[in-house]
Formats: sequence, C-alpha cells, structure tokens
Amino acid sequence: MGSSRHGIRTSLHGLVTSPAACTLLYGRHAGHIQTLPSRRFCIRAQYTGCPLEVLHVDPHVVAINKPPGVLSQPDYSRRPILQDMLSATFPFTYIVHRLDLRVSGCVLLARTKKAAARISSSMREGQAVKQYLALCEMTPTQEASLLPQAWHRLIGAEGADETLDYRVLAVEGGYVLLKVCPNRGKKHQIRRLLANAGLPIAGDFKYGAEQLPFIALHAASVRLSHPIASRPELKIIAPLSTHDKTVMWEQHFPANLVRDAARQLSLDPGSTEARIWEPAPAFDEG
Repeated sequence: MGSSRHGIRTSLHGLVTSPAACTLLYGRHAGHIQTLPSRRFCIRAQYTGCPLEVLHVDPHVVAINKPPGVLSQPDYSRRPILQDMLSATFPFTYIVHRLDLRVSGCVLLARTKKAAARISSSMREGQAVKQYLALCEMTPTQEASLLPQAWHRLIGAEGADETLDYRVLAVEGGYVLLKVCPNRGKKHQIRRLLANAGLPIAGDFKYGAEQLPFIALHAASVRLSHPIASRPELKIIAPLSTHDKTVMWEQHFPANLVRDAARQLSLDPGSTEARIWEPAPAFDEG
C-alpha cells in the first residue's frame, strides 16, 4: 500500500485501466500511484470489484462517474453503497450529491467535514450548476412540437422553487435527446417533471416508460465553487463512454442519438469548452 500526493491509498493490482483512463505516473516503488492533477483514472471497487472512474480528486473533494446499479445512499437491500466501494482508496468521505440507483453520472463526495458542509450549502442554495442528458420516450404527435435546439421550461407543483429547463438536442425513432438543467435537486425532480410533460425517461417504468435495466438519465456535469476559496472553481464532466454506458444505450436507442449524447461531453475542434456547458437562457418569470 502507498499514498500519492493526492492522498490516494491503493495498490497497483487495484487499478483498472481503460481507453478512457488517464495516463498514470507511477512512483518509485510498487504500490505508489501518482496521478496528473484533474485527470481521470479508474479504481476497482471494494466488495464488488467493478471499475469506478475517478473524475477529479484533491485533498477536499473526489468526484466519481457512478455506473447505473450502484447505490449512492443506503436502502432496504443493505448492499454496499458508493462510499463502501471507495473505502480502500478513499477511507473517509461524505456524500454531498446523490443519484438514483439506476441513474449514472457524476457524484461528488467531500473528504473533510468542512468541505462537506460548504458543498452541501452550495447545493441547497442553488449555487451549483448541474446538467444532465436524458433520452425520453415520445409519441409521434409530440415530434412536431419538439424542435431541435429549442429550450423549454417546466414548472412543478412548488412553482418557482421547482423548475426544469431542457433543450431538445435530437429526435429519432420515437425518442428525444434532451439536455436538462434543474434549478434544485429535489427527489425525482427531473424524472417526475418530464413524465408529467409526456416525456418519460426511457427505462423509468415508475413514471410510465418501458422498463429497462437502467434509466437513460446521465448526470453529465457539475460546476460549483471549490469549498476552499483559494482553489479554482470545480468544473467536472462525466463521460458517457465509460463503464459500458455507451454500449448499454446503443443496445436500446438509435445510434445517432447516442453519438449526439457523447458529443455533448467532448470538445469540438478549436474549442476550450464542451457543449454541455452552454447555459440555459433566462426565462421571463412573468
């Protein structure tokens, strides 16, 4: 066992590399793993052995690209949760951002109590910008009204305290690909509001869609102030191309839509920003 300059404790056998994994710099002795700052790499989960992609790590925060089927908080099944799976590499973490069981994407964990309190406060106050990709079922009559690149706003039962902005990215084969920007992180907010608008997320049988092994909702990015004021803003993207997510989507959805989803999370030639960062427009609240 060894520790890197980022406080990572693991062994070389615990490392899982993949085409999406970053370049690793190995220490002088076996068992020491050092990573290039802000680069991605994979570790093998404690208890389950599944690969978990680390999107960002510093002494205060770690971000994981959660696969569908991994619990981010305990439930009645008593299965290992994400914190348990990370325990061999990151022994002390605090969940500050949760995703539903069958949803994939970026999950933030704090590594200190102070960081946990500050990130949780940012989340509660709506200071964190979270963007999702959703593949939704639709009817033929809806297709005419779902104009590509158009933005829409949904308002929940709590009015301005529960809104959802979404952009139509592509439409094909009875599905529509959306970029989704919720204003808060209320339980099932995205799933519920889209279903109420007649656009249930594929795989979300709870809200009227055909059942699949996963829900086609991916927490694509999160942007917020670092809990330590002197550090740069956190801007984290969770690729769709890891943990066989792309393969899972391609088995059920048109290939063009899957490619469009992956393209949102990558840089265009000559660009310094991924498309996913494009903000939603300001809607007239009146």
